[in-house]
Amino acid sequence: VPPLVEIEKQFMTEFDYKLESEQLDRVRGNMMKADISGGNNDDDTSKSKKMCAIPKPYLELCTKRVLVMEELKGEKLVVELKRDMERQKKRMNGSSKKFGSSSTNDNNDNGGSTNEVEDGFAKEFALGENGPTAEEYDVFIKLLDAKRRASNFYSALYNASVGWLPGKKRREYEGKSSLPINHAKLVDDLLHIHGHQILVDGCFN
Repeated sequence: VPPLVEIEKQFMTEFDYKLESEQLDRVRGNMMKADISGGNNDDDTSKSKKMCAIPKPYLELCTKRVLVMEELKGEKLVVELKRDMERQKKRMNGSSKKFGSSSTNDNNDNGGSTNEVEDGFAKEFALGENGPTAEEYDVFIKLLDAKRRASNFYSALYNASVGWLPGKKRREYEGKSSLPINHAKLVDDLLHIHGHQILVDGCFN
């Protein structure tokens, strides 16, 4: 099968960083032509609207044992997804530590059982048998954002009035970073990107 042959060929080239840098440069060019990845002439705003970012390899500096490429700022996907799950469990007033416990009778910090927290989390993030679609996730995120904005508006009113009184604690504002990542869209994007590389370009990285 041609796609599998290409995968095997790509795996072998990764033992030679010079070949890998050339492969990376080719894939980057293909993604830019397909308007999937941002190019050198795009500003930061335009790049942020693209589906992905691919680092530019500096071919003149690469050797068989050294790969030199552009540094892209950000967290690893797996790390950020785990952090997102922890944020959402905390948002639902569940104890993250006890959520992962094997016991189903532990109580969380708010008096609810770990099993109840887990059930609530599962219901919220699994709208269908196969989980929510990207569109369903997007609607869910927008609803949470509306709730966040309303809460911040109330906090602003409180802080500007009652919050000034002695002994009163000012309310904190909730930032957009508290909103969940659209996990379903991430999966869709990954399939689209790598599917295009393998099935359309015949070259992937």
